[in-house]
Amino acid sequence: MKDHLGNVRVVISDLKAVPSGRAGPWKADILSWNNYYPFGMVQPDRHGNTEGYRYGFNGMEMDNEVRENPTTGTVGTGNSYTTHFRQYDPRSGRWLSLDPEMKRYPAFSPYSAYGNNPIWYTDPLGDTIRVTTSKGKYLFTLDDGKTELQTITAKEVYDQGTQWFEPEADNYMPLLDKADDLSSNPSLKHFTWGQVAKFAEKDRFMIAYYQKMYGDWKYVSEGADEFFLVTVGGEPYWADAIGQIPFAVDYFTDVYEDNANKDKSIRLTLQKGKEYGEGKLGGKMDNSNTYDNYFLLRGAKWAAKRYNAVKGSGWFGDDYDLKKTEHSPSNLGKPISEQDAKKYDLK
Repeated sequence: MKDHLGNVRVVISDLKAVPSGRAGPWKADILSWNNYYPFGMVQPDRHGNTEGYRYGFNGMEMDNEVRENPTTGTVGTGNSYTTHFRQYDPRSGRWLSLDPEMKRYPAFSPYSAYGNNPIWYTDPLGDTIRVTTSKGKYLFTLDDGKTELQTITAKEVYDQGTQWFEPEADNYMPLLDKADDLSSNPSLKHFTWGQVAKFAEKDRFMIAYYQKMYGDWKYVSEGADEFFLVTVGGEPYWADAIGQIPFAVDYFTDVYEDNANKDKSIRLTLQKGKEYGEGKLGGKMDNSNTYDNYFLLRGAKWAAKRYNAVKGSGWFGDDYDLKKTEHSPSNLGKPISEQDAKKYDLK
C-alpha cells in the first residue's frame, strides 16, 4: 500500500497464515510497515521489515549500504536507496553523486533531492518524466528540466510535439533511460537502420510519398504500419520522423543524378521536403525548426555519402550515373549537428 507520494507504507503478502492456537479468519502476513520523516528516513519504533521485501520511500529499492541508524543504533533499516541513476541517503535528504543535469538547475545543489521539497515532489528514479504505453507499461525516461516527476503516455508526449532524437530541433528533451525490453515491446514496431535504408533506396515517383500512398513509410505495412512510435536499432523514434528519410533519399538521388553537386542536391531536397511536408497537394510550406526537417537533412546527408556521381554515356554527355558506396545505414542514426543545422538554414 502506497501513500499519495508513492511511498510504500504497508506490504501484505498473499500468504494465508493461520492464527496460532485457534481456528478463525486468516491472519494477514505483513512483510513491511513504515512511517517516514519528510526526506525518507524511517521513524524510530514506527517501522518493521522482513528480509524478503526491499522497497520503501518513493517506491525506491533499499540496499542498506549506509549501515547504522544514528537515532536507533540499529543497522540496515532503510538508510540507503538505489535508483536507476543515483544513490540516495534519506537521513540527509541528499543524493550521493552529482546530478548529471545540474547545469539545468543552478539554484539547487547538485546533491539536493526533490527540489528540497519532498512533500510536493517525488523522484523515485532520480529523473523527471516516465513515458509509458496507454496501459501503463514503462517505455523510457525523458528529462524535462523540472524537479517534479511526471508519468505520461507516449501518445501524450507525441501530441505535445516533444522529441529526444534531434538536440538542435525544437521541443527537445534528453533521453535518460529506456526499458530493457523496449526493442521487443509489442506496442511498438521494430526495425534496423538497414531495413529503413532498404525501403528508402527504392526508386519511386514522387507522388508515392503523399499520405497513405505506397511510399508513405509510416503508413505501409513494410514500414511503421500506422504505429506512431517505433524503434530503430533499439532506440525509440516517432514514426513520422523516420518517414521523412525515404523521400529525402529518393529525391536527393534524382537531382544529384542530374547535377552531380552534392551540396546543391541536399539544399534542393530540403526545399522540396519543406514544400510538401504535409504529404499532400496544397499543403503549407514548413520552415519550422522541427524534427521532420532535420530528418529530411539526415536522409539527404546520408545519401550524399552513400552515392557518388560519375560521368555517364548519355547522348549529350551531360548525364551522370550513381555508384553506391559502403557508407553504412547505421549512420542514419546520427543526429544533425549545430553546424549543419545552421549551414542548411534550419536554425
